[in-house]
Amino acid sequence: MAYILTSDNIKIQYSSRGEGTPIVFIHGFGGEGSSFRVIDKILSSSYNTIEVDLRGHGRSDTSSEISIDVFASDIKELIEKLGIKKPVLAGWSMGGAVVMEYIKQFGDKESSGLIFIETSPMVMAAREWRGTLLKGNYSREQFIKDLRVMELDWMSFAESFVREMSPKLDESSLKLAIERISGNRPEVMSSVWKSLMSKDYRSILPSIEIPVLVVNGSESTFYDPESGKDIASMMPNASFELIKDAGHLVVMEKPVELSSLIKKFIENNI
Repeated sequence: MAYILTSDNIKIQYSSRGEGTPIVFIHGFGGEGSSFRVIDKILSSSYNTIEVDLRGHGRSDTSSEISIDVFASDIKELIEKLGIKKPVLAGWSMGGAVVMEYIKQFGDKESSGLIFIETSPMVMAAREWRGTLLKGNYSREQFIKDLRVMELDWMSFAESFVREMSPKLDESSLKLAIERISGNRPEVMSSVWKSLMSKDYRSILPSIEIPVLVVNGSESTFYDPESGKDIASMMPNASFELIKDAGHLVVMEKPVELSSLIKKFIENNI
């Protein structure tokens, strides 16, 4: 992996393969760029695929200030420093919020398309929005409880989070996923979780004019699959796709199917 050095002297690790339309893949909470490893292998034969470890994740440095806002700024610096022109920004789970924050800060004119994978513009439960975490049931009380566990016993939270996210994984795969996420620092993860829970990007979606693909897994334990339709309907040039027999970990469970949808989206719209 290579890295860029941000304006506040933080190393952000990334990998870049292939040529063609650039796709910047942005991972979820506690994850890393390698979450897209199989998709990268499939798509890098046709496109320039870029995987990034967000600040405080994977092999990237961390800092005292860490939030969705900072992640978006780091993605902007990555794109500028690598000279990437008109990328497709693909965000999975929390990565989708990073993409929305990027659009909020910098607009959509310098991007050619967006891909939202198992994500939502608002994660904390609200009566008027069914697209929040845990299929609309993630309450403020649960958030406070989770934050307490996260800060006092990160290993316990990490295991319960992974098991909730991926009930279909076999035990060996679950163990590997738990080991990866548990390697993160609890103070970093709690700061990120607080930031994510405070966000509501619903108001910016109607202003996104570039092509957008919204993807959900039919068996997701995190998001109501139908909420993807709601998200797509809020944007003038968006389409929705449902991947059958896939959960929140669709990027790992169904990489061939997801790669096919991404390729079709780019071929038809970019």
